[in-house]
Amino acid sequence: MMCRLYDVTRYGYQSWKTRGQSLREERDIELTADIDRVFGSVDGIYGSPKIHHALHQEGIEVGKIALLG
Repeated sequence: MMCRLYDVTRYGYQSWKTRGQSLREERDIELTADIDRVFGSVDGIYGSPKIHHALHQEGIEVGKIALLG
Protein backbone atom coordinates (compact mmCIF):
# COMPACT_ATOMS: atom_id res chain seq x y z
CA MET A 1 0.00 0.00 0.00
CA MET A 2 2.80 2.46 0.90
CA CYS A 3 4.61 1.75 -2.37
CA ARG A 4 1.45 2.61 -4.29
CA LEU A 5 0.94 5.73 -2.21
CA TYR A 6 4.45 7.00 -2.98
CA ASP A 7 4.48 5.56 -6.52
CA VAL A 8 7.51 3.36 -5.82
CA THR A 9 8.02 -0.22 -6.92
CA ARG A 10 8.58 -2.86 -4.26
CA TYR A 11 11.93 -3.63 -5.86
CA GLY A 12 12.93 0.04 -5.70
CA TYR A 13 11.94 0.25 -2.04
CA GLN A 14 13.86 -2.90 -1.09
CA SER A 15 16.88 -1.70 -3.04
CA TRP A 16 16.83 1.65 -1.21
CA LYS A 17 16.31 -0.07 2.15
CA THR A 18 19.33 -2.39 1.76
CA ARG A 19 21.65 0.11 0.05
CA GLY A 20 22.81 1.86 3.21
CA GLN A 21 24.14 5.38 3.56
CA SER A 22 25.80 7.13 0.68
CA LEU A 23 29.28 8.58 1.02
CA ARG A 24 27.69 12.04 1.05
CA GLU A 25 25.44 11.11 3.99
CA GLU A 26 28.41 9.68 5.90
CA ARG A 27 30.44 12.84 5.27
CA ASP A 28 27.53 15.04 6.36
CA ILE A 29 27.26 13.09 9.63
CA GLU A 30 31.00 13.50 10.27
CA LEU A 31 30.87 17.20 9.42
CA THR A 32 27.91 17.77 11.74
CA ALA A 33 29.84 16.09 14.55
CA ASP A 34 32.87 18.31 13.84
CA ILE A 35 30.73 21.46 13.82
CA ASP A 36 29.02 20.44 17.07
CA ARG A 37 32.40 19.74 18.66
CA VAL A 38 33.84 23.15 17.72
CA PHE A 39 30.62 24.96 18.69
CA GLY A 40 30.52 23.19 22.06
CA SER A 41 34.20 23.80 22.77
CA VAL A 42 33.62 27.56 22.68
CA ASP A 43 30.41 27.45 24.72
CA GLY A 44 28.28 28.21 21.68
CA ILE A 45 29.62 31.71 21.06
CA TYR A 46 31.15 31.14 17.60
CA GLY A 47 29.13 31.91 14.49
CA SER A 48 29.58 30.20 11.15
CA PRO A 49 32.62 32.28 10.00
CA LYS A 50 34.64 31.39 13.11
CA ILE A 51 33.54 27.76 12.98
CA HIS A 52 34.59 27.64 9.32
CA HIS A 53 37.99 29.10 10.25
CA ALA A 54 38.45 26.66 13.16
CA LEU A 55 37.62 23.68 10.95
CA HIS A 56 39.98 24.97 8.27
CA GLN A 57 42.76 25.28 10.89
CA GLU A 58 42.18 21.60 11.72
CA GLY A 59 42.53 20.66 8.06
CA ILE A 60 38.82 20.01 7.59
CA GLU A 61 37.75 21.45 4.24
CA VAL A 62 34.20 22.68 4.13
CA GLY A 63 32.41 25.37 2.19
CA LYS A 64 30.92 28.22 4.17
CA ILE A 65 27.45 27.51 2.77
CA ALA A 66 27.47 24.05 4.40
CA LEU A 67 27.61 25.70 7.80
CA LEU A 68 24.53 27.79 7.16
CA GLY A 69 22.26 24.94 6.01
